[in-house]
This record gives sequence, structure tokens and C-alpha cells, in this order.
Amino acid sequence: MASFEGWHIYLVDGTGKTEITDYVLGFSTKDVVNIGSPSTVDAFVTLNNNDGRFTPADGGGTGQFKNTDWLSKSLLIQAEIDYTPAPLADTTLVSLVIADVQFRDDGVNSQMTIQAQDWLSLTSSAITDVTEDFVTSLSTCIDLVFRNTDFDVVFPQLDRPDYEALVFTFPGSEQTSSLRTVDATAVTALDYINQAFLRAAPGIILPQAIAINDVFKSVYYILWIIDRTLNNTSFFPFVPDITFSETASDGVMAFKEVKPGFKFSDITSRSTISSAATGVTSQTATNATTGNRYGTRTRTSSQTGNATDADALTAAQFWTKRQGAARYTARQLETSVETIFAKDSGNATGAAVWHLLDNATVWFPCKVTYTPTGGQQVSEACVIAGKTVEAVPGRTTIKLDLLPANDYQSLTLDSQLLGVLGGTLDTYDKSTYTYDEDVLYDGVPVYGFRLG
Repeated sequence: MASFEGWHIYLVDGTGKTEITDYVLGFSTKDVVNIGSPSTVDAFVTLNNNDGRFTPADGGGTGQFKNTDWLSKSLLIQAEIDYTPAPLADTTLVSLVIADVQFRDDGVNSQMTIQAQDWLSLTSSAITDVTEDFVTSLSTCIDLVFRNTDFDVVFPQLDRPDYEALVFTFPGSEQTSSLRTVDATAVTALDYINQAFLRAAPGIILPQAIAINDVFKSVYYILWIIDRTLNNTSFFPFVPDITFSETASDGVMAFKEVKPGFKFSDITSRSTISSAATGVTSQTATNATTGNRYGTRTRTSSQTGNATDADALTAAQFWTKRQGAARYTARQLETSVETIFAKDSGNATGAAVWHLLDNATVWFPCKVTYTPTGGQQVSEACVIAGKTVEAVPGRTTIKLDLLPANDYQSLTLDSQLLGVLGGTLDTYDKSTYTYDEDVLYDGVPVYGFRLG
């Protein structure tokens, strides 16, 4: 039977990782997925400092961490879940860079709170001009920006300035956009990615782990990239169906509450894309049905990198088609690790929770079955657009922000949620999933990693 064995929380830098779990009073993490702009991940961890262990030397501290350079460290939070077949490692909830620390100390009681953010949010660059170049995919365009020496991109390097900084961009779906680097003046790397490529696709970028590889003397920055299909398909063979229901069973997780509703703010009846690429004209898509029902609701993007008129038009139609209807669907689901395992503790449930807590299982499809007050039971296909995890000793709450898969996913063969024509998603099986150079990190072996 499966069980939740608790959390492990580490500080990571160029010298190794140090576990601080015993001092943690509680933590919260939040993933927010954005389409057409960078997604974000952050965390807050509160530590017991009554023994002065974390107090800086400048403030009279004499403990273990008195001389710690906090901004040179990262925060790693992992969950230990026991099930069969045993997972290869604890699942990683977040792998973030420490951005701030705050103390509360009245001379009797003391606490320290760590704030951590994703590596992308803490990346900076020079301001430079960009010249129009060749046509390529979304993932390659973003990769070229990070490698552009004119931008001189500076990454958080976890006290390893002598190591090479390498960004690994993984396409989470088939790259369908036709993009080009376009002329731009006085832009930073992230502003240019946002303006020229994310709005053009439209696309999603999800900053994932930051890791140190001592074997290759490198710091790795993992970035998932999802193009306009919106399907995060790279891990489909390894992730079981994420399913919630009032009637829990092995692999079907219980929940505490579902909050259904509308999201009127996203409705779009008219969208205009103005590309900066040579020879590409402004393209406008209109959803007359939406406009007649709700009035004109306009979305405009300019100076994008759409390489052709057809691609710009497809990008404009993305919004009017996917955000043309007002749907009443599940918008938030709340559960807890304890609620899930109290209802069922089978191995399939253990695997589902393992992946639900994993940082890669964001912008991922799920199925929610619930019965509204005075109504009939409904089952909805949703996509996880945000994930908040709040933990204190003995309790881990999980809140998922949901969007309707009807609008925010695309047809996927052999998927129970996204268009079954016979068959189901493969389930996680340790015997068929090994961490090696053929599976992850674009040919770079994973041994030697210290995630952080």
C-alpha cells in the first residue's frame, strides 16, 4: 500500500546540499501558468530559529548558518511517497533560488522566513538591439536569446561562478509556430522573449529545476516550452491519469471541495497580431458570435516575431477560438495528501500523488467528477493552470487552479481526457523509465546532479 512519508527541504549551493527539514514550521509554494508571458513559481518557508542557528553573525549570531550568503543558495523541496513500484527518487515540488530572508526576533522567540523564486524571474541581461534573422521554432528562438552574447544574460549560479551556465529548453508539445527573430531596439532578453515570441506563438514557458552538475562543471536551468497546441505531452508516457472524484478508488484521488464558475475576464471576440517581421502584415481574427453576445473584447499584440501572414493569423485566431465561449466549469479544486490517502492508499493512488506534487505536472490535464448542490453529477476534463501547496506538520493542502480542457488543450490520440480513439495513457512503470542520457536533458547524463 502507498503512504506519504513526509517532506524533505534542503539548502543547495556549489558545495552540496544541507537538509533543514527539522527546523521547518511550515511552507507554501505557488505555480502560476501564463499563456503569452512567463510563468512563475515561488515559495515561502518559515523556520524555527529559537536556538539562533540562522541568525547572521552581524546580528550577534553564533550558530551553524551565521555566515551564510543566502542569495547564493537555492531551495529544494521534495516529497517522499512510498508505493510499488518504488519511484526512483523523491518527487521534487519546487527547485528555486533564494531571493530574500526575513527575521522575527523578540529576544525569546525567533523565526526566519525564506522567500524563493524560479531562476527565470531572477535572471537579468544587458539592454541591446536585435536584428532580424532566420525562421525557426519557439524553443529554438528562446534558446538563441539565452545564448546571444549581446544580451550577456546573467543567471543565478549558486556560488559557482566558475561553472558554465546552460539553459536546457524542452519542447512540451510539437512546435507548430513559424517564428523569426525580428528587429528590436533597447530590449532585455526576457522582454524580447515575451514580446517577440511568447505573444507570437502564443506559448507557455515553465521554469523548472535549477541543478548543479559537478561532473560537467555546469549549472543547468531547465525550461519547459509549450507551443500553441497547449499540450504538455513530453511526460505523457510516464504520468498516470490525474483524476479526482467523490468516489475515490485506487488511482482516483479524493478531494475536499470543487469551486465551479465562469472566467469572463478571458473572453476575446477580436484579436490583432502585428508582426515586426519584414513583409508580414497585421492580421485580425474576429469571433462574431462572441462579439454579438458579449460585446467587443479586444486583445492586441505588436512587434511580434510571426514569420508569415498565415502564422500571424493563426496566432490571432488562437485567442478568438479558445477564449470565445463563457463556460461554467470547475475553476479550483482543493484537497490534501491526508484526504487522498484516507480514502484510498493503493499503489496507483501513490503514483498519482507522486506526480501531482511533481514540479513537471503543471499545465497538465486532469479529470474532475463532482455533484453540484441539487444537480446531477458531472465529469469534466480540465487543465491544471496553477498549483498551490501549503504544508505544516501533519497536514499538506493542495489547491489547483483549473481551466476547461475544451478550450486549453488539443486533440491527443489515446488519451482518456483529450480524445480517445482506443487505449489509455501509459502508466508510470519504473522498469520502463530510467534516468539516462536518452531520456532527459538533451543528451547530458543526469548523474552528478544536485537539484536546487
